[in-house]
Amino acid sequence: MIWRVNRHWLFPAGNLLLSAPLMLVVLAVVLGLVDHLGQQSWPISLLLASAVTGTWFGAPMIAWASTSMTLTTHRVIIERGVLNLARIAIPYNSVQSVDIRQNVVGRVFGYGTVELEIGTSNGPVSLTHMPLRGLHERLVQRVLAVADSSREADDRRAV
Repeated sequence: MIWRVNRHWLFPAGNLLLSAPLMLVVLAVVLGLVDHLGQQSWPISLLLASAVTGTWFGAPMIAWASTSMTLTTHRVIIERGVLNLARIAIPYNSVQSVDIRQNVVGRVFGYGTVELEIGTSNGPVSLTHMPLRGLHERLVQRVLAVADSSREADDRRAV
């Protein structure tokens, strides 16, 4: 393994911030319902409030940790999912292009979408919210190194 990267830290932070108002409403409703049951229900209210908060915080963190890109000496390995894990291994010699897309916020915080165009008809493989500092350069460097070595091997066979 040469390098491994997960999604940018802003991915779960953005999900948490965007869903915070809804989480507060759900939390208020849960606590209101439990409070309506009486004063003896504080353990239930604490348990339900912890479950709501844990789910609100845990779901984006699991989604963040479940997507990664690993660069090895011979291939790019893309992993997605928790319960349904999908692992794609793409040899560098089948990568035709490496494209990066960024919006304004992505440029400020250093993340974007990485698209790998491969030699199949399935279209590009893309990963969103990936930190780009060093990733694009290392990926292109590995693809070019493999392409150069295969060209040299073809030249030697031709002689």
